[in-house]
Amino acid sequence: LFTANGGRGPGSLSDDVFYVPGRGAAPMDPDEDVDQANKAALMAGAGKFLPWEAFYNDTVNGEIMASPRNLERQYSDWVRDISEKTDRRKAQDKAMAERKAAGEGVQAAEAKGDGDGKREEPAALKPVFESLAEVRSVLSFPFVLEPAVKAQILNLDAELQMRHQFRQEMDIAIQTSIFSGTREPARVDPYMHLNVGRDTIVRDTLDQVVLMPDFFFKKALRVQFRGELGVDEGGVQKEFFQIIMRELLHGNYDIFCKYGDDTLLFFNPDSMEEAPTFELIGILLGVAIYNGIILDLPFPLFTYKKLLGEPEVKLTLADLKAIKPEVAKSLEAYLAMDPTDADAMEQTWCLTYESFMFGERSVRSVPLRPDGEDTVVRAEERQAYVDAFVHWWLVDSVKPSFEAFKRGFRKVCGGRILDFFRGEELELLICGNPTLNFEDLEEAAKYADGYTEGSAVIRNLWVVVHSLGEEQKRAFLKFVTGSDRAPIRGLGSLNIVVSKNGGDSERLPTSHSCFNHLLLPEYRTIEKLRDRLLLAIQNAEGFGLR
Repeated sequence: LFTANGGRGPGSLSDDVFYVPGRGAAPMDPDEDVDQANKAALMAGAGKFLPWEAFYNDTVNGEIMASPRNLERQYSDWVRDISEKTDRRKAQDKAMAERKAAGEGVQAAEAKGDGDGKREEPAALKPVFESLAEVRSVLSFPFVLEPAVKAQILNLDAELQMRHQFRQEMDIAIQTSIFSGTREPARVDPYMHLNVGRDTIVRDTLDQVVLMPDFFFKKALRVQFRGELGVDEGGVQKEFFQIIMRELLHGNYDIFCKYGDDTLLFFNPDSMEEAPTFELIGILLGVAIYNGIILDLPFPLFTYKKLLGEPEVKLTLADLKAIKPEVAKSLEAYLAMDPTDADAMEQTWCLTYESFMFGERSVRSVPLRPDGEDTVVRAEERQAYVDAFVHWWLVDSVKPSFEAFKRGFRKVCGGRILDFFRGEELELLICGNPTLNFEDLEEAAKYADGYTEGSAVIRNLWVVVHSLGEEQKRAFLKFVTGSDRAPIRGLGSLNIVVSKNGGDSERLPTSHSCFNHLLLPEYRTIEKLRDRLLLAIQNAEGFGLR
């Protein structure tokens, strides 16, 4: 299972399923591509197929998460595995080239009649890892790691890079102080600072980000809203991301189009925004990941696949269906037509769509091949037409803007660790767990300053919270934690604390969202608690007195 295809695991991480050979199945050729083996086995009905989530290993994940030392040791061993794997891969490539050259030499000799009829068989290639005993770290098999563990690895990788960069900056500062004759070296700031206004948040952020070197983006973020007293210990940056993403995604910009009953966003093929704006969104995405901020980013799944994949990642009609279900349904019907009926349609090699620019709607026609407007699609060309249709909509139409977005994201999150993730896992990392289980939140809550689980006001608090509607529950979560989203492992992984904040009074509940800390007066009645809590959570934007 693990040594198939030279130690790359049981299958490509782009697959939806992994192939597990059945009993008595022939061993796999080390030179054979795993993707092709999977597909061939599927067609033959050999072995069995499991969903990718089935490969998560609770024991492995629990051991890694048990202590930072375990994670650091696995990471260090993985770096050594990568180094050794790279060296062996180079040796393997060299051996492949020698085999090819030897084969071509024999063929040339036989063609000239100089051959003696004997051909020396080259030695068989060995897999990169011949046995599990040669692999030091379980991180070399990322398909057994759940998204929360991969997120921890990503943060550790960023932290180690920042330590290295910090040491370099300190060395430069010390050398500069020595040569300049100053007594103390210049201070090296470990933070990425942003000073923004609420009404000019996008422009302020862009003006500051374009002046920063790339390594700044992996520093811990500190945000200051101009004219406000909030000190950023986590809560201010959460609100910063919510406001700026709301402006970029839903404000007066034509960056994205709404799809799927306005529940999904994808890049606008007719956007007039320049590349730096898209690059900023990508950078913000990466900075949010490294600062543990969960975003409400309603992109379709294939967007995350494109972020992880090569520039020409293969997208299909199923991906188009996510944003244009009716169009995808029509294309499926076109493919299923009788060839005679398909030819009778006289579909040309072009597509049309409704464009909205400068406040006016218009219909645009796009040729999918040279002279596409005048060339009819033959019945046997339907699949090629559909492939070209999908490729234009999801790739070509948004290529400049998406490449700028991806470039910004890779400035922050580029590297080998990102290859650990699948598209679904990256979506979880960025957008959090879609399930909001408030029973788990109640079970994980802690109490302080005189409150206990059995306190009357605490019992009333959870009765009120559980009775709220979905939007009100999200507002409560945002009031306490600074975010209305759940982390990867769900609300049970949040460490919220509820503290007593005086006796019964007319004061509103308050919170330290940086620390997930709710300060609750000891209200005598559940009605008063409900009234005060709802008033607080409905007016919970901003820091300090305004």
